[in-house]
Amino acid sequence: GDGNGALDPAAVDYVLGTANVHALNTLEYYSASLGSDVFELPGGTFRAGIQAEYRKESAEFEPARDTQIGAGRTAPQGRGEGSLEFKEYGFEANLPIFGGGFTFPGFQELELSYAQRIVERDQQSSTVVFSGEGTKDDTFNYYMRWKPIDDLTIRAANSRTVRSASLVELVGPFTVAF
Repeated sequence: GDGNGALDPAAVDYVLGTANVHALNTLEYYSASLGSDVFELPGGTFRAGIQAEYRKESAEFEPARDTQIGAGRTAPQGRGEGSLEFKEYGFEANLPIFGGGFTFPGFQELELSYAQRIVERDQQSSTVVFSGEGTKDDTFNYYMRWKPIDDLTIRAANSRTVRSASLVELVGPFTVAF
């Protein structure tokens, strides 16, 4: 009824708005690697490997109208769609210089490793807050392990890595809120 404390139908409709979404995510993935002991050296076995990977992700996010305008108990959310395509390839190698029965004073063991990976990312996406294309990144890791005496091992490494944004971070439901 009317009067103090009565519910306004428009206020009830606002609070009870439908907050649903349509979301579809797909992933296509292929990977291949080949690695082996390559040959024996006085300090141990030289090992090497190669790898390749292909990945394609796509996503679409379409909130219901009430969700887009922030009706009810949700913050406004926008729509988004896009795809990422990754082509990655690389190699790694492990070279034992000293070790096993092949030692020298101050060199009980010495081992060097190197790995490199190329990541090519193509991006087709657009949202209100982001649009972009692709990148190509070169990552690496090199490592040294040296054992000058039986009770001491010294390790050193240097690397550069890359973290690609996920598709949800790029085109997922952005929310305008505090």
